[in-house]
This record gives sequence, C-alpha cells and structure tokens, in this order.
Amino acid sequence: MKQIVLLFSAIVLPLFAIAQIEVEISPDPTSYEFEYGNNELANDYYIEPVAHATITNTSDDATFTMVWVREVIDAPVEWEYRTCDNTQCYPTFMDTNHNPPQTVLEDLVVLAPGEESLLDMHVLPRHVPGVGTVRLSIYDLDDLDNPIVVVDYEVAVSTYNSVSDQDIADIQLFPNPATDFFMLDGDQVVDQIVVYNLLGRPVRYFRAQEGARYDMAGLPDGFYLIGLQNEDAGTLKTVRLSKRSFNP
Repeated sequence: MKQIVLLFSAIVLPLFAIAQIEVEISPDPTSYEFEYGNNELANDYYIEPVAHATITNTSDDATFTMVWVREVIDAPVEWEYRTCDNTQCYPTFMDTNHNPPQTVLEDLVVLAPGEESLLDMHVLPRHVPGVGTVRLSIYDLDDLDNPIVVVDYEVAVSTYNSVSDQDIADIQLFPNPATDFFMLDGDQVVDQIVVYNLLGRPVRYFRAQEGARYDMAGLPDGFYLIGLQNEDAGTLKTVRLSKRSFNP
C-alpha cells in the first residue's frame, strides 16, 4: 500500500541582525514526516499537515514587534497555506500579518527578550503531489526594509494511492489475443481504460464497468497498450494486448 508522505524542512537563512535584535528558530532544521495508510485521511481533500516551529527573541535588551511576509518560491498552484503565529492563523490570500486595513497593529506579536511565538506553516496539498518552497521573511515593525531572519519551508508531498498492490495484481485482461473485444477480471478499482497504439497515441477510451466488453472492432490488427486507470491513483498498470482478426 502506497502512502501519503509529507516531508517538511525549514532551512533558516540568518541575515545581519538589525538594531541588536537577534532571534532563534527552533527546531533548526525543522523536519516533519506524515504517513497516512488505508484510512479516511488518505483521501481527505481538507487534510492539513503542519510544520511546527517557534521563533524566540534571543536579544539581550531589545523588544521588537514581529512582521512576517510569506512568499511561495515554488510549489504546485493548487496548494494552499495557513501561517500561524501567537495571535491567529492567516489563510492563503493573506501573505503577511501586517497589511492595513486587513490587519491591525493589535494582531502583531510583540516579543520581549526571552519570549517566543509560534511560526507554524500549514500546507493543504488538495490531493496534488509535488515539492515546493515557502518562505517567511521576519521583520521588526520599525524596520520593514531589512529582514531579521528568513525561513524557508521546504515541502515535499508524495503521491498517494488508495489502491493496494494486491488489488492491482488481481486485475486480469482477457482474451489476449483478442478479436473484437476484451474484458477485465478483478476490475473493481479501475475507473477508466485507454487503448494506445504502439506510437503512444490513444485510439479508444472506455469508462470501466464490471463485466463489460470493451470494443476493439474496426482497429487494425497488431499490438496495443491498454492503460488501466483509477481516478485517485492514476495509471494502475499497462497491459500489452494483441488484436488478431478471426480466421475460420
């Protein structure tokens, strides 16, 4: 059984401290792995794994008001995000915690020496696998030109498959060679069938139905590739089929 695996790592890129403000991101690097087996979460569109992190003011005597700006450096366009600090969580369309009049000063986190705040990154992959980098640049409200620190969240979401290897192995195509049609056995996990010629061009599409005959009449004799697909898991397997005309 393949699983959803989501791996997060936050790479902290320290820059020059501004006005004696020094911070620490913990853990460094941040790495998270989420595994979902054959359960409801495996196909949950609203699944929301979280890369937890904290930011601590390690300055000796400097208090600062934290402003962060989120930038998606590279990621699937379908992904959504929530960035959470000590005051609230900000959705995808809010890429900063300081954007008047959407956000107000009371929403900003003030960190005295030794104090800390959440700096969590939620990722909602929306059933789309891929890799991405999401960046948070941290500023002091009194100096919005020079970031104190930059945090890169490196995110990898593997493809998931709710179909077991045994389910795939149980799918059998017959007859092979075929004359005018073929059928499938153990096809409960197949949603669509695509017939390709040997050049890789699709020549027939079928919506899979249990016990159905799939028409090959009218196609030239020869070899074809039959792609068996599942809506969630993609192509389950590809079978080579020989078509031969019936000769009495």
